Amino acid sequence: MEPSTEPNLDILNALFIQLTEGCGSIHCRCIHCFSSKSFVHKNKNPEEIIKWMKSNTKYMCSSICPALYKRKIVKNSYNFEKFIKSKMFFGNISRFVSYIDSKEKFCSLFWGLSTFSKKNYNFDEKFICSFINDTQNLKSKLLTDVIKQRVIDICISDYSHYNQRGLFVFFAFSHLLTYSQFIVMFLRIVKFVQKGPRNLVHDLYYRVSGGVMSLPTLEVKSIHYIYK
Repeated sequence: MEPSTEPNLDILNALFIQLTEGCGSIHCRCIHCFSSKSFVHKNKNPEEIIKWMKSNTKYMCSSICPALYKRKIVKNSYNFEKFIKSKMFFGNISRFVSYIDSKEKFCSLFWGLSTFSKKNYNFDEKFICSFINDTQNLKSKLLTDVIKQRVIDICISDYSHYNQRGLFVFFAFSHLLTYSQFIVMFLRIVKFVQKGPRNLVHDLYYRVSGGVMSLPTLEVKSIHYIYK
């Protein structure tokens, strides 16, 4: 059997989002990404875009969400969910860490079943809630250090929709930090998002204080304190 010459459907979907919505980075240099100031496809209609990208799949923007076209990243999120639900994580912190040992993995956790876009970061809200409840008593310096490193990784990266998603993932993990650790990380995030094209801090505040992602009282109170 000869290998198929048809482009991967996941890659085409990722390219379509790239060409119609962009990666969200204010420093995007990919001329085939909607977020770039030098975007070269401004006058193309959807049909023309689809025709172009079928023969130009190599022009993937480096800041586009990798979970859209890397199956192994989505599989990592799925395996993480199974791992948490198995209740094996208390005695296996090193394996827990293996699911978040890169920014790509971390930013793709809690992957839902809907379509990723700049308006919908595709979260499995039900799993997030159960994750917070199941891991309330999990304390580990190794785990804390890795979570902090992921926030640092995000905050030195491009300001993209995918990195914004990673910030929301952090808030789902924030109950594993001490109060002072959370404040330090949150203030770092505030400095990062204030450099963006819009006030993401307001969006974060809305989500973590009961809008979309309801977090433990300690974290919510600390955010109220910062913004009162």
